[in-house]
Amino acid sequence: MNKAPNYYRQGDVLLVRVVSAPESEPTKHTEYTVQHGEATGHHHTLYPSVDGVGTAPTLDLFSTGSSRFIELDTQWLLKHQEHTALQIEPGVYEIIIEEEYDPFTRVIHEVID
Repeated sequence: MNKAPNYYRQGDVLLVRVVSAPESEPTKHTEYTVQHGEATGHHHTLYPSVDGVGTAPTLDLFSTGSSRFIELDTQWLLKHQEHTALQIEPGVYEIIIEEEYDPFTRVIHEVID
């Protein structure tokens, strides 16, 4: 039996599988941009991996404070203009954007992809 990975990484975006989504009202999306590129305008966007039959799937987005979670009932593709597309298996994932700490300025900021 093939087990789905516990996480997916694409550039500065990390999707980590979690047990369940937070208890909040989700918003539904037919595609979802996880992260916009600051320097190039490129973006990490989730698209449904559909076979052309039936209605397009939606993903549920849960936001709690500064944390974001997605729940996928079917396979989705995470695409970026400079990275290989990743096939994301169904499940619940926390969205984590990589950050770095500059000890000279004592500032934490998102990594620019």
